[in-house]
Amino acid sequence: GEHNVRVVKTIDGTCAGPDDLIARVVHGEVDVPWFLHVDNPRHRASFFDMDALEGGSLRVLPVKFVAMVPCSLVNDTNSTKLKAVVDFGHGLLYSREELLHCHFLHRIANDNGYLLVATNWRGMSELDLPVVLRTFIAQPNLFKAGRDNLIQGYADKAALQHFYRNGLLGMDFLTFEGKKQIVLESNEPKFIFYGISQGGILGSAYSSLMGPSQLIDRSILGSPGTPFALLMSRSDIFPFYRALLSLNLSHLRHVRIFITLIQMAYDSVESAGVLAPPLTEPFPRTLIQAGLGDSTVTTYGTEIMARAFNASIFPDNPRKVFGLAIEPGANSTWRGPLSALTEVVYVQENASIPISNNGAKHNHVHWCVRLDAALQRQLVSFVNGGNIIDPCLEDGCIRPNATCW
Repeated sequence: GEHNVRVVKTIDGTCAGPDDLIARVVHGEVDVPWFLHVDNPRHRASFFDMDALEGGSLRVLPVKFVAMVPCSLVNDTNSTKLKAVVDFGHGLLYSREELLHCHFLHRIANDNGYLLVATNWRGMSELDLPVVLRTFIAQPNLFKAGRDNLIQGYADKAALQHFYRNGLLGMDFLTFEGKKQIVLESNEPKFIFYGISQGGILGSAYSSLMGPSQLIDRSILGSPGTPFALLMSRSDIFPFYRALLSLNLSHLRHVRIFITLIQMAYDSVESAGVLAPPLTEPFPRTLIQAGLGDSTVTTYGTEIMARAFNASIFPDNPRKVFGLAIEPGANSTWRGPLSALTEVVYVQENASIPISNNGAKHNHVHWCVRLDAALQRQLVSFVNGGNIIDPCLEDGCIRPNATCW
């Protein structure tokens, strides 16, 4: 059916300098199906309305999105054609605003012809922080509201993805100087999900759930992992949350038990739960990229996720991974594995990761993975042509340390 879309604000760039890569930023909202018991998008301590879930009283409410058009798609020569619409998944307790500051992605989009879009991860965005804090400090039962809001967030993204695929390219806000200047490279661009950190953690389940709809062609997960209970306790950000939980619980053992208990709820919104065998539904081809030595999201969790996707690794991966087949990268006769894990080892940081179940001292591996030139080439190859290349052929994906700026 038709999408109820409203443009809130449009900001045009000048495309004048080498770093001015975005021709237009559009802030808008789309009406989506609503399954929570409070009819207010700002209310985050809400639970499922079971009648709505069963189709009895379906309502619609607005959800906001941002779209970014790179300069190369609207120049006078039309030398760059639209290859893909890339939906970006933001990081922990942030928002769609992160896309506005992802300059590395702006450059990739401008060089290759990608339209960028994003929305908030309802349930784990900056607007959900008060409920997260209340859950940890005073009301542990609110974790169910967090889970329910995450599922509503998946519904938000699914509705927006339907709009991206079926209505976005016909919108007036993509008209420049009175005519549509965006030219498609083929009959239809590819529709890609690209999530980093929390964007990859939640995006792994979201893109898998979207498999039967065929609204997403390919999925790229940067520095992700699963399950939540493992990732949290081994993360360099965990001491803050442990301190909050200690205000509510009397012993660190209780903290461990609490995190493990709420994992039972979060299984339904993570890839390890969504992709638990036996699998009966397809999921998009998936590329997972990670850095050995990551202090924020442990690569133990990344490799658990890779096994859930039945991903392969390449012969030149820095280490073998239990349970993953070894397959060559794309070449002239085939497009590479159906799904793949690529790891880059940051030697100095990787040596400092503790073997015990403790978080590591903070380092920059988590940030450097997305900026690695070889991994960016792999990402572009996958988006543009569906080929998953082996980025480790030349150097084994070995980096002395995580110095990416």
